[in-house]
Amino acid sequence: MWGTPALDQSYDWIAISATFLDGVYIGDAFAPFREIDPSDRAGYSILLYDARRPEVRRAVELTQARLR
Repeated sequence: MWGTPALDQSYDWIAISATFLDGVYIGDAFAPFREIDPSDRAGYSILLYDARRPEVRRAVELTQARLR
């Protein structure tokens, strides 16, 4: 599915557009990430999350479940 995050052991970072985080295109699937401070940013609108953080891994799981 377009926009569906995939996380396995090979990913170190998750990048999410602020537009997706706000639920503009595919509803509120990325809402779990709004509770987490990003690890960094790429420019103004891309939020970066360190995939080794347990709360980020949980947010990915919740987001994947919402998009199924």
